[in-house]
Amino acid sequence: MKAIAKFLTVVTLIVLLAGGYVYWAAALQVLPESGLVESAADRVQVFDNIVSTARVGSSDLIVYSDASGSAEQYSFVTYTLRLRNMNALPAEWLQLDLTPQQGDVLLVKASTEDVPAFSEKLLTVVLLTDRSAASYARSATLTYYVYGHEFSIPVQLTI
Repeated sequence: MKAIAKFLTVVTLIVLLAGGYVYWAAALQVLPESGLVESAADRVQVFDNIVSTARVGSSDLIVYSDASGSAEQYSFVTYTLRLRNMNALPAEWLQLDLTPQQGDVLLVKASTEDVPAFSEKLLTVVLLTDRSAASYARSATLTYYVYGHEFSIPVQLTI
């Protein structure tokens, strides 16, 4: 009986340590990779397509306000983040929620849906904003799930 008790104690400790590791390693490392500001006037066709898609409605866009003007009044701001997963489990259902500022029109959501175990991926979002914005720095929250548990990380997006 003592041998079974010792064996079960060792198994319990291994399970507890593995569970602790998974919880500890669940936090993604978020590293700013790059940022780019482009005038919408340089990409008029893309601007027209995005604005018309926003009017019809799309799950790929988050609309903050209506674009009531020509492409010359707006800029595309591209934010790229490197996400590093140091966990044995994948980070799934990634979503970046931006805190909009005055003049922000819409956000084109990232196409990355998950980060596999022990790997990294780039997350890129594009913001359509008023060209006269004082700053392109934005606050955002990255939400993701690891084995069904929700995690949130505050992120500063800068150019």
